[in-house]
Amino acid sequence: ISPGWISYGDTISGSDTGQFNGAGGVAIDSLGRIYIADFWNSRIVRIDDMTGAGWTELGSFGTGEFEFWYVQDVAIGPDGKIYIVDGNNRIVRMDDMTGAGWTTFGEYGFGEGEFAYPLYIWVTSPPTDKITEKRNLPNKMDISVYPNPFNSSCRITIDNVGAYGIRPLKTTVAIYNLRGNAVYTRNVGAKNFSPLPNGIRTFIWTPDKSIPSGVYLVMAKTADGQKIAKRIVYIK
Repeated sequence: ISPGWISYGDTISGSDTGQFNGAGGVAIDSLGRIYIADFWNSRIVRIDDMTGAGWTELGSFGTGEFEFWYVQDVAIGPDGKIYIVDGNNRIVRMDDMTGAGWTTFGEYGFGEGEFAYPLYIWVTSPPTDKITEKRNLPNKMDISVYPNPFNSSCRITIDNVGAYGIRPLKTTVAIYNLRGNAVYTRNVGAKNFSPLPNGIRTFIWTPDKSIPSGVYLVMAKTADGQKIAKRIVYIK
């Protein structure tokens, strides 16, 4: 073990104090307290430090106040407020871990004020209340999955792997479980991608019946060394 290595959390998934089930996004406030998006438990956890002292949690599964549909990510604003994205296709803002000041924004869709399964969040500084989904710059390779989460099959789309009218770069796509094991791989190019303009290539992934529900990582790598990854959620 490397010097300074410190870990916290039970190696067995659970919902008790000191346990997580699919811990995802992590944020740290100005006091050094650690906030964790506990995905499958649909809650936010705050601890004072890596000993787990001061364990405080908020949230349960649902769509109402103080409820989340699988917490994706958490961020702390310069004003100390807590910002969360979850599978309810919304942003949630709270003043503190009591849930005071609970405010939500967004619904499912592709227009203004709408989100399609947002995964990450950060807050600008100084405080402006401007909330933005993380996206790659348009001149870089991009990858998207729809729907996400999904329960039978999903469409994986890779953008900017080759300009319109130019043969796309050979791209390898691999899907990994949280243990780092590949559950699906394929080499993709002009012949086995559905052609779309502007270097966009897309295909359908239908997981084998032996693959369990869980969080997976889709990773794409082009022949010239570009890499990109996307977290997806498979729910049977």
